[in-house]
Formats: sequence, structure tokens, C-alpha cells
Amino acid sequence: MAQTNVTLDPVAVKQLQERLAGFTETRALMTRIGRVMKTDTQMNFRRGQSPQGETWAPLKSRSGQPLRKTGRLMRSIDYQASDDEVVIGTNVKYGPTHQFGAVIRPKNGKLLRFKIGGRFVFAKKVTIPARPFIGLAARQLKKINESIDKWAESK
Repeated sequence: MAQTNVTLDPVAVKQLQERLAGFTETRALMTRIGRVMKTDTQMNFRRGQSPQGETWAPLKSRSGQPLRKTGRLMRSIDYQASDDEVVIGTNVKYGPTHQFGAVIRPKNGKLLRFKIGGRFVFAKKVTIPARPFIGLAARQLKKINESIDKWAESK
């Protein structure tokens, strides 16, 4: 599963731990956070933006919105929740290429050959810009904090 790693502020994590210390069953909370992150990540696709709100690099080879040609990558976003963590990601093989960017070079031969608009194009390499769709920024943290508050109030 393609995923992203996030470094959290230790002070904020400690405050959250103290706040949640009295709660023993947290899987429901993690599931709630997973749903929030999945929905927000899918909204990134609809907006054509990174989690930080930066617009994705435009397409060069076709018209349309980046990462939306078939919708497969967006539909593949899912999460796994346990008692103490949530992992969000995709099982689509090319997910990491779009999340982090990549340079594609030929494996056999000197040139890549691919079709654009009915004609063949040759290139020594193709650079795919990073178009991050999974991540944590202020907007996601606010939604997660709201989910934690609602969950805590229901206990």
C-alpha cells in the first residue's frame, strides 16, 4: 500500500495522549479519523490539489484534470484502523509515482516510446511531477481534532 509518513509535534501528541488516557476502546475513534482522511483525500482529487492546498502541475500529454482520467486511483483510497493507529493509502501500483513524482527511463533500448493523441512520441526520459494526494496539513488536522472532540463528547 502506498502511504505517506508524517512527523507530529511531540508536545501536541503528548497533549492528545493525556486527553485520551481515560479512554480504553479507541478503534471507533481511529475508524472515524480514517473516514475523515479518506474523504479529505478524495476531495483533493476533485479539487486537483495537494493536502496543503497547492494546485497540481497541469498535464502535458492530454487535456483534463491530473489523476482523474479513469478515477481508479481516487476510488482506491482506503484506510485501516486499529486501536492505536490509522493507515491511509492506496493499493494501486502507480500511486507512489504520483504522490512523490518519478523519472522514467527506458529499461531496454535508448528511448521510451509511447502514444500521445494518435501518434508515437520518443523520449530519453519522462519526468512525472509529484502530485501529492495523501498527507496532513492544517485543514486535515482541524478535521481530525473535530472528530476527536465529537468522539470524546459521545463517551
